This record gives sequence, structure tokens and C-alpha cells, in this order.
Amino acid sequence: MKKRPIVFFMLCMSMLMACSSEPDKVEEMRTVKTATGEVSVPVNPERIVVIWNVGDVLAVGAEPVGVSSTILEYNEMLKPHIPKDAEGSGMEGQVSMEKVLELEPDLIITFNQEAVTDYEKIAPTVLFNVSNYNSMEERVTEMGEILNRLKEAKAFLNDMKNRVETMRKKVLQAVPTDATFTIINSKDDKNATLEIEDGGGEALYNLLGLSMPENLQKLLQDKDETRLTMSWETINDYAGGGNRGKNHRN
Repeated sequence: MKKRPIVFFMLCMSMLMACSSEPDKVEEMRTVKTATGEVSVPVNPERIVVIWNVGDVLAVGAEPVGVSSTILEYNEMLKPHIPKDAEGSGMEGQVSMEKVLELEPDLIITFNQEAVTDYEKIAPTVLFNVSNYNSMEERVTEMGEILNRLKEAKAFLNDMKNRVETMRKKVLQAVPTDATFTIINSKDDKNATLEIEDGGGEALYNLLGLSMPENLQKLLQDKDETRLTMSWETINDYAGGGNRGKNHRN
């Protein structure tokens, strides 16, 4: 009989604690239309892991908690803009699912369609492949829609438009009118990669409006590729050039 008051007291305390505790917060979701279909994503994602295209995420003012380790180690242009506490999710082509899980994302953004199913087991996942867009404007606007940051995306694009126009004028004053440019990414002692989008192609050809050699453009179109790897012996055939001497004297 003496134990009953104690048991009754503990039971009352348990009931009071249960009543006073708040229910688990349910994350509010929204549906966005992407290049690959409709996807349900958090209204305001706070823990974003972006596997590759971190520049588009940064452009709309979002701060990812996880990015590609390759970008963290080698992309000197983007590194100053990436949050200092962002962690690497693995090198290019070697993403660590364990690391992604450890980062506890509420949204994952990837370019790899084959990995979407695995990522979706961790968090809502958006496939973001730059080949689905015709320009940086389209990409940044799409990322603004995905992350519910259309206002930030518009502000970035307006600022970028002004900066690009200023830079284009400076570049056109400095280079010959008939000059062509080739982006050559050194791969090893035997081969190199010619770029059209990555490695500065977006800025050089699309934003600044400079030209690549006609034979390189035709080769890329025929092969339907945005980059080509070839030997150093043949790469000079596709190197940019122009009548530099004549134009520099004018």
C-alpha cells in the first residue's frame, strides 16, 4: 500500500510531461517543376548538399553544408564564396553516401541521374544538369525556383549583367576582332581536354561573346559533346588564333 502514492505520482508526472511536450515539427514542403519533372522539396531548405553545381547555389544566396571535395580542393575561384564550415562529400565521381548522410541534409542537388534513387533515401533530391539549360540565366533562375529564392536570383542576374557588360567592353578593346579562343585543360603528358562549357567556356563564349575556332565548333557539334580529349600532337590544329599583330597596331 505504501508504494501506491509513489507509483501514482510518477504516473501523473509522465502524463504531464507528455502533454507539455511539443509534437515533432513537420517540415513544410512545396512542389517545384524542374527540367526533369515535379519534385517535392522543403519550402526553405537549410541544410543543402550540392554534389557539383555549387556556383548556381551560391548565386542565389544559399549556403550549402556539403559540396564536392574536388571543388573545395581545386576551385580557387569558388572557394572564397563557399561557407567555411561546409564539408566535402567526396571527390568527383567518388561521392561518399556515408558522408552525405552524416551531413543530415534536408535537400540534395546532384547532376548524376543514376544516383538520384540512392540520394532520395537520405533526403529530397533534385537532379540539376546544366545540359538542360541554354544559358546561365536559365540555370540561376531555375535554382532560385528550387530553393525558393527567385528574388535573390533576379538580383544576382541583374548585377551580373552590369558586370559582364563592363568586362565585355574591356575585353573587346584588348583583343583583335578576328581572334578566336580555345580553352585547353591539361590532362596529362599525352592528352589534353578542349572545353566549351566547363573550365571557363560559359564565361568566355556565352557571356563575353568571344569565338572559338570554326573547326573546333564543328567538331564539337558533329560529336554532340561539350568537351573533347585529344593528344597534344593534334591539339594545335584546334588552337585559337587571329591576326593579332595587325589588330594590336590599330
